[in-house]
Amino acid sequence: MNDTAIPELHLCRTCRRPLDYHQHHDGRPNTHEHPVYAEPYDHPVDPIPASMVDGEMVGVCDFCTNPGPRWRYRCDDFVIPTGGPQDYGSTGDWMACDECAADITAGNWDIITARALDQHPEAARSYLAQMLRRILEGFVAHRKDEAPTDTYKRRSR
Repeated sequence: MNDTAIPELHLCRTCRRPLDYHQHHDGRPNTHEHPVYAEPYDHPVDPIPASMVDGEMVGVCDFCTNPGPRWRYRCDDFVIPTGGPQDYGSTGDWMACDECAADITAGNWDIITARALDQHPEAARSYLAQMLRRILEGFVAHRKDEAPTDTYKRRSR
């Protein structure tokens, strides 16, 4: 795997949450980590490829972190260079709650950014606002379809 390749989606074996993937450029090995929005965790991260997990993952909206996302946006993998010791990597499709899906359709990226920032500590919001804008730009650039898939309809068949 080259330095910019993103591995398969990994979940934490313990809590079944999708993990963030961090590519480090300071000699440390690349890592899978629990997302910061859901800290603190009562267990250490235990990464496992999603394809090896029995049962369903615990899903959250990839935009605002609300539980129970409904809408799937097909998206290619991408990497956002941070200019720091690690880059941000996105693997596969993105999930959105009803509220974020409506804002995506309307192009309300500032509203989505503000909603996402509400999930983080006040002290981190200035840096995260810049990073979130870049991540959302990556999502828009790598999204495969305009219309998302309604995963609730799919489950009820």
